[in-house]
Amino acid sequence: MKGLLAVLTVVLAGAAAFYLMQDASQYGALRLEGRASVALLRDDAPLQATAGPTARSETASETLRCVLFGPFAHKDLPGVQERLTRSGLLQKAVVADRFLPERFIAYLGPYDNTTAVRAFVKQFRQQGIRTVKPILEGELSYGVEIASFSSREAAEKYLVSGRAPDMKGIKVTNRLGEPSGQVDLVFNAVTSEEEDRIRNLTKLYPAAELKSCY
Repeated sequence: MKGLLAVLTVVLAGAAAFYLMQDASQYGALRLEGRASVALLRDDAPLQATAGPTARSETASETLRCVLFGPFAHKDLPGVQERLTRSGLLQKAVVADRFLPERFIAYLGPYDNTTAVRAFVKQFRQQGIRTVKPILEGELSYGVEIASFSSREAAEKYLVSGRAPDMKGIKVTNRLGEPSGQVDLVFNAVTSEEEDRIRNLTKLYPAAELKSCY
């Protein structure tokens, strides 16, 4: 009987030891897993910290502007070009002709050459008509512009008013899109700093103005 109790005691002691070992190993794994989780969170933390400043450092690109600088006479362009070169702006400048608005004129012509045109201009000026001018280029060349009006009705009234030259062949026609002899400089995409450099040039050309293209 004592021998049986001794065997049972040994068996129970062994089972208890085995159970404690298993229990300890499970808790140890949980603690290790817990430490691993903390370590992963700490490893992630610097990545999250660096993501914030990167996002905050992003800034929107500056909006480019289109500006128009003028008018200039054709004879002034070489000097303007030289100053734009010194300012580093020449490559951004595009020359654009200025066109006259639509007008209705008392017109004589066209002729085959400029001789007749100049003779009539001289004759009309001697008669006291100061508005007369030769047309030496464009669709109405070679002709004579005797007077100019903003509407056809006004031009036709002029012909019967007694102020027009008493000559056959004078008629009313319109001049549309005729070059004015002046140009603008168009800068399609400039920064605010480049616009300031262009503005500095306006001091040298009081008759020219800087304004938006739109």
